[in-house]
Parts: sequence; structure tokens; C-alpha cells
Amino acid sequence: MGPLDKHAPTTYGTQYLVAVGPYMVQADKNGKIAGIGYQPGKSETLVRNPNWNAKLDWRPAYLDRINFNVGGDSTVIGQQVLKGSSSVQLDTVAQSVVKQAYEQYPSQITFTSGSGDHYLTLDTHAGVFKNVNIRRAMYAALDRMAIVKARGGLLVAEPGTHFLYPGVDGFSQAGGYAGPQVAWNKNVNGDVAVAHQYMKDAGYPSGKYTGSATTQIVVGSGGNGPAIAAIVQNAATAIGLHPHVSLVDQSTMYSKYCGVPKQEIDACPTAGWIRDFADPLSVLYPTFYGPAIVPTNNSNWSQQNDPTINAAMASAALVTNPAARIQAWANVDKMLVNDAVAVPEDFDNEPQIESKNVAGVNMLWNEGQWDFAFTSLK
Repeated sequence: MGPLDKHAPTTYGTQYLVAVGPYMVQADKNGKIAGIGYQPGKSETLVRNPNWNAKLDWRPAYLDRINFNVGGDSTVIGQQVLKGSSSVQLDTVAQSVVKQAYEQYPSQITFTSGSGDHYLTLDTHAGVFKNVNIRRAMYAALDRMAIVKARGGLLVAEPGTHFLYPGVDGFSQAGGYAGPQVAWNKNVNGDVAVAHQYMKDAGYPSGKYTGSATTQIVVGSGGNGPAIAAIVQNAATAIGLHPHVSLVDQSTMYSKYCGVPKQEIDACPTAGWIRDFADPLSVLYPTFYGPAIVPTNNSNWSQQNDPTINAAMASAALVTNPAARIQAWANVDKMLVNDAVAVPEDFDNEPQIESKNVAGVNMLWNEGQWDFAFTSLK
């Protein structure tokens, strides 16, 4: 990569690529891919890697060629996949297509539980949400079931109740689908009366915020982002906050706002996390361990940095007995809910669709997306 980065701009990723698996980006005899196997923003083509040896690899790699088309309307793409042949959809499946596939093409849609979660981040470091009881009030007020409906309904999501999601060790020990039974977590439809009580505990006798600070909310503008923003805005208004919503591209949301601590964004409603493996450390440590906060590309979006929780995480990370380790991380999960460091929104059941003649295999670790090393044609 070093020699390629000496060019301005770098030629890495657009001119030359090294392949070690069964597939490679189509290239000419000199290894050039730009304009051949890769058209930026338009398409990419994978072909057999001539240096790959099937006898030395455990992946069957049934396909000889894989064509990727970039861009287009997700509803149109969904129709082409369901009614066409030899195709799968890799981006988010439109809600209308999910419903159609479930009712009319049930053998061509999969739902992968344990494929991640979404939550509303709350800045615990500064602003109104530095007060734990205002965080609990926001947690109680948020209609999580409405967010599930905005994301496509119970086919594609379950209401979130904590941060270890289904399929991750410790999910059951931390409360399963019901989650920890604290007052602000019990009603997934939102409970404004409970929210007002916590606002009183926060020092506002009326049950509503009486300060003048604006609550900055940054939301991914794509897909269901605007609908979710409206639900969060309603919850904030119900407890007297003064929300200001900014809709931005999802990648910009992370890179410029929610992932940059100095921006002090109060809340980010479309944050999500996907585990790298089933150990609960891979879910809770990168997202809520205080010493892991960095100036940019930060994934502890709530800036959770409570010494007691940090110590519990550090201790849990060192436990080697499987049962004790699971319980230790489940206890951390309960602590995070108790401190309302963020508001769980949903446990994802990610939908994926394929054409009738495709025998797709899902990757659990990657939101259930299709694994081309195992997917084949019937």
C-alpha cells in the first residue's frame, strides 16, 4: 500500500488491488482495475482469482463472476431482485418490498436476528443530558415501539430494552427481551408520566425542563431517519426540552458530529452497532468504555466515562470462566441501563432478499448480508 499512497491522489483502491481469496476485482494484465473491474460510484466486478487454490481453502466459492451495480432506488432494485434471476440486494431493503416479499415471495427473504441494534445516544459529558435523571426521563418518554414501526415493524426489529442484543452472550442474563426492570425501561411505548417524575427528580418541580438551552439532535437523513427524528423530537418536547434537529448524511453524522466528542452533540437517534463476535466485550467495550474515547472516529458516542462502570468493564474483560464472564458483562449492561447512558431503540432482524434461483447464505456478523464465498445458484 505504501508505494500506491505515494501518488497524489493515492492509487490504492482505484488502480491496483491485491487479492488473497477466491475472488478478485477484474483487472488487465498489469493489475489495473479502474475502468475495467471498478467504475467509481457505478459498478464493480469480481472474477476468479487465478492464484487461489480451492484445495487449500475451506470456502467453497461456487460463483465464477459477481457483478455489483451501485446506486438506484431501493424499491425498484427490490422488484428486480424478487422478479428477476441470479440477483441479491445488498443495501437496505425498502419497507414495501419487505412486506411484499414476506407475503408473496416468502422463500426469497431472510430475517437475521442478532444482526445489530440501534440506540439514541445521549451526551453524558455536557449539556442537559449530563444530568442522569434527565437522561432517565428521556429514556422513559421515548416511544420505542413507534421507532420499530418506523423501521418496518416487528418483522425487522424488536423494541430495544438494553445494549446486549439477541445472539450475544449475556443477553438473557441481562434481562432478555424485557431487559432490566427499572421504571424508565418498562414501557416500550413511552411513559410520559414516569418521564415527568424523573424530571422532578432532576430539579424541575413542574416535571418539565424550564431552562433555555437548545438540545442538539443530529440524525442520518436517509431512509427512516426523518421519521425517527420526529419521534425523538416529540419525546424531548414532552419533557420540556428545546430540540433542534439537523438531518445529515449518515456517514457525515458519524465523521463530523456524533463521532467527534468536542462537537458535544446532545443526541444521535440513528446510531447503531454490529458485533465482531459473540463475546459481549465486542458490543459494550468499544461503545461505552470511557478510556476508549478518542478525538475523532469515536464510537463511545454518549461519552460514557463513569469510573465505576469503567472499572466493571475492565474487570469483566479479564474473566476467563465462560459463565462468570457472561454474568460479569450482563451486570455491566444493567449498569449502563441504570445510568441511562443511551436509550436502546431496537434489536435488529435484518431483512435480505434474493432471486428465486439463488441459494444465499447469510453472514450473521455482517447484518445477515449475503456471503459470496458460500452463496450459489440453484
